[in-house]
Amino acid sequence: MLSRLSLIREGRSYVFENPETGKPFTDNKTAWRSLLRRTGINDFRFHDLRHCFATYTLLNGGDLVSLQDTSGHTDIRTTSRYAKAMIEGKRRLVNSFQIGEKDGEVLEMPSKKRKTG
Repeated sequence: MLSRLSLIREGRSYVFENPETGKPFTDNKTAWRSLLRRTGINDFRFHDLRHCFATYTLLNGGDLVSLQDTSGHTDIRTTSRYAKAMIEGKRRLVNSFQIGEKDGEVLEMPSKKRKTG
């Protein structure tokens, strides 16, 4: 991934660099606070990006074992904290199920009629 990033960045060496000087930031906390201030974002930690990645991974069909591996968690119980997002992703998948289309109209599964009596 870093090799590809280097190509995109035209061979520049640093992932986090000062755009004015081209030199690496020496303290990412300062850069992070500056970024939040410039964008008007409040109460957001750099570590929160890790939580976003995990949640979006599971919402988009990822699995816990792969997420455990990419996150570097040694214990699956740590990764399983994100299982709620996986359940939400499955719910979205099921709710998006459609039979097909006819003349531009979506055909949905017929509901069973209940007998009254």
